[in-house]
Amino acid sequence: MLGLRSLLRPSNFQIEDENAVLQALTWYQQGMDFADALHLASVSGETEFATFDASLRRTAGRLGIGRVVAI
Repeated sequence: MLGLRSLLRPSNFQIEDENAVLQALTWYQQGMDFADALHLASVSGETEFATFDASLRRTAGRLGIGRVVAI
C-alpha cells in the first residue's frame, strides 16, 4: 500500500482529486474493492451512492459508510 501512496508524490503527473484517492486507498486497505472505493470517494459527502452491488453495500455498511443504497 505504501507503494500506491508514494505514486501521489511525483511531480510528473497531477491527481484530479487527491483527497478522494487517499480516502479510496484507506477503504481499500479496509477490504473494499479499489474501483468501488474510488467511485464512492468521488461522490460528495452527503450524496447517496446507489448500486446493484450487494458486496459493496455490505462492505460499506461494515465500514460505517451509510450512504450506499440499493437500486
